[in-house]
Amino acid sequence: SYVFPPQREGAIHREEMVYELNPLDPRGRTLEIPGNSDPNIIPEGDFKSVVRVTASDPLEALGSEGALSPGGLASLLRLPQGCGEQTMTLLAPTLAASRYLDKTEQWSMLPPETKDRAMDLIQKGYTRIQEFRKGDGSYGAWLHRDSSTWLTAFVLKILSLAQDQVGGSPEKLQETAMWLLSQQRDDGSFHDACPVIHREMQGGLVGSDETVALTAFVVIALHHGLAVFPDKNSEQLRRVENSISRANTFLGVKVTSGLLGSHASAITAYALSLTEAPEALRSVAHNNLMAMAQDIGDKLYWGSVTTSPSNVLSPTLAPRSPADPIPQVPAMSIETTAYGLLHLLLWEGKAELADQAASWLSRQGSFQGGYRSTQDTVMALDALSAYWIASHTTEEKGLNVTLSSLGRSGLKSHVLQLTNHQVHRLEEELQFSLGSKINVEVGGNSKGTLKWETCRQSSWPGKEEETPGLRFPVLCPGHVPLTLLSSLTRRLSSPSAPQC
Repeated sequence: SYVFPPQREGAIHREEMVYELNPLDPRGRTLEIPGNSDPNIIPEGDFKSVVRVTASDPLEALGSEGALSPGGLASLLRLPQGCGEQTMTLLAPTLAASRYLDKTEQWSMLPPETKDRAMDLIQKGYTRIQEFRKGDGSYGAWLHRDSSTWLTAFVLKILSLAQDQVGGSPEKLQETAMWLLSQQRDDGSFHDACPVIHREMQGGLVGSDETVALTAFVVIALHHGLAVFPDKNSEQLRRVENSISRANTFLGVKVTSGLLGSHASAITAYALSLTEAPEALRSVAHNNLMAMAQDIGDKLYWGSVTTSPSNVLSPTLAPRSPADPIPQVPAMSIETTAYGLLHLLLWEGKAELADQAASWLSRQGSFQGGYRSTQDTVMALDALSAYWIASHTTEEKGLNVTLSSLGRSGLKSHVLQLTNHQVHRLEEELQFSLGSKINVEVGGNSKGTLKWETCRQSSWPGKEEETPGLRFPVLCPGHVPLTLLSSLTRRLSSPSAPQC
């Protein structure tokens, strides 16, 4: 036999409300959560309320789980191997993850040996990539294969940024920069006579905008390569600076045409901002880029545009229902938004648009660590590192939230306190009188979000409802099993209705 445990009548109903907290705005210092007015609520039924308060701290915005957690980033630390292209595919994310953990001061959240292991992998990767370096400073997939402009620029950029991590000879990187200058055309653009074999590692360098994107990519690499020229009066340094200027003139012509796609527009805007090109060119590039921006609520990104037949990104689809997972966005959208964020940080610093782009970007990572491909992973980590640095402050930021309600036993209050150096998120189950409104007072010098979830038991709407065909198998020892067929009818909203 089986005894059916008694269950309360009715069904569990959940409701969630989200409020923005901003004590810096007088209008955001107080708010009211309305009491429940459900006429079918069961007074003696189950009821609970849960409140979650999250402070808008930079580290919280960048995510505490998944791809941007220390554990997620540690999964990017891999041994570089294979040909020159494959070596950089593994070395670049390893360096980007290490640089991110350095700048955001999160090594302490990993096992002590992790940083030493990362440094060992980086040194092995640096030694490995040198096997594909040719006598003129250029790089190819193999020594017997012609050199690639893109791969050589990629090596220059990555190793210039990682000088503190890899060491090595600045003279070798100077030779690499000089080789790149030999690949510049009279109009200022760069060309690649031997494109890489693994085209997927290039990210958005595809389509008719490829020359523009390649030129911007080389400009960014040359700019970072300036750091390997210690003599600021050297002839070589002046040649590099002149090359960047000529390339910016070419990019300015293309930007002014207004025919570039999202990716080419984003990388060009960043290149022009990074190298401090003439303000007129930077303004045109910025306006073109922002005209292509898309937003979802308070998040900003660059996705599908129809301005150009090239570099058109697939649209970011919305889930069919709240229960469906959010579809993954293409790698190019992530890379493009990363360039957009880097540009915005140079254009206006940590402001609202940069906050929105960083918020979108930080939520696209894979739980296995990283993003979709080499370029979007490297660029996303670089962009979010720059955003974190712009956001980081030693100033104590705090958010104080007081929730109060007048119930049968008088005024009941709960106080939640968060700081940027201690607690970033609090979640508590609070007990308030059923149906009473909640007054919220917000103080402090930081913004945040309050999520309020109620869980209550309500009866079904009053109506006669039949449950036909209930079958109860009855086993009697020594007798033939019988099945009782019953049809129950009850008024579901009635207090005397049977409980089942």
